[in-house]
Amino acid sequence: MKIATTIAEVLPYVEQDPVRAVECYEDSGFRYLDYSFYHMLNLPNHPLMGENWKEIILAVKQTAEEAGIQWVQAHLPACKLIGEGKEAGLKACLRAIEACGMLGIQNAVIHSSFGEGDFQYPQDKEAYFAANKPFFEALIPSMERFDVNVLLENSCEVNTGGKYFPMTAQDLNEFVAYLGHPKFGACWDIGHANIQGLDQHDELVALGKNLKAVHIHDNNGKRDQHRTLFDGSLDWDSFLRGIVDSAFEGPFTYEIDGHLPYRKDPAPIAVLRWEKKLQSLKTHYEMAKTLLKAYGIEGE
Repeated sequence: MKIATTIAEVLPYVEQDPVRAVECYEDSGFRYLDYSFYHMLNLPNHPLMGENWKEIILAVKQTAEEAGIQWVQAHLPACKLIGEGKEAGLKACLRAIEACGMLGIQNAVIHSSFGEGDFQYPQDKEAYFAANKPFFEALIPSMERFDVNVLLENSCEVNTGGKYFPMTAQDLNEFVAYLGHPKFGACWDIGHANIQGLDQHDELVALGKNLKAVHIHDNNGKRDQHRTLFDGSLDWDSFLRGIVDSAFEGPFTYEIDGHLPYRKDPAPIAVLRWEKKLQSLKTHYEMAKTLLKAYGIEGE
């Protein structure tokens, strides 16, 4: 199984420069990365919102290739899918999907509409699906052209405040079926599922062929913290058994940007924090490899 991690964990440290972010992983053990387009719209002067965005992506591609690193997954921008702001969100997502094509990324995760409209969970499911469908349909030509699958992610009621969002495997399966195109699938976020109190094993198995990606992080079961392995209450045995029994073939993808998050500390402290962050990359790779081996899975 490929062991991957998101560059979102180091991007704030390198002023959102994706080339510098890739360089951070050269001696980490990680040979597979997840590209985070998440903040394209909510950070001022984001490098991928300018006219030279393709040049940046090509530089990222070259840097990764020279370091022996492969892109295996991505997270599309956080954006509005319905109502005001939808057009900006669509433009950013289409650009990110094209960038995925340039980088050879086949699976890109997205948050469906988050808190827009008065859709309550679970009773307003059908209305939520219908409201989101036009946005997703607008992505399909680019998904087909650049050979990119768009994966819907689960969340939890703590994050959504009771508004509708897919929470369970059944929710995701029904949403994927509703969209009705083979290039839509599902990403299972184990941290969100932990907060929701779901059985990781049963949910992973229930996702079946729709399961294309996982987001791996821990928390205290009460709020979304994106902590490192074993730094919370997550049932790792249930998760690993679910990986085995679901015959999941995708990467083990960390999303632990909550571990040693960037802060604007005074110089001496900032340097020490950055050194500790770089050291943690190596530790997390080895932890994943050891954990997978314990369950009979070869990690690379």
